[in-house]
Amino acid sequence: METIVVSRRKFTGNFDTYFKKIEEGAQLILKWGNKQTIIPPAEAIKDDTAYTKEEWDAKIAASIAQVEAGDYIVLTKEKRKELLGL
Repeated sequence: METIVVSRRKFTGNFDTYFKKIEEGAQLILKWGNKQTIIPPAEAIKDDTAYTKEEWDAKIAASIAQVEAGDYIVLTKEKRKELLGL
């Protein structure tokens, strides 16, 4: 793994270059003043917190169908305490 040490000024002037190196597997040590931080190599991730429009529309449709079928609860103060174990 390649390690690159760079100043803040050089880093901010060449974002594209350094982000490409991070994507290619390099570790970056960013220094400014008497401080530094390590930026590890990039990893491929799957963002499972985001939905496509189709996935979101399907979730909304399923929720509407559930309510129309009467499969829901009213969250009263008492029910909230019960669910939270209070």
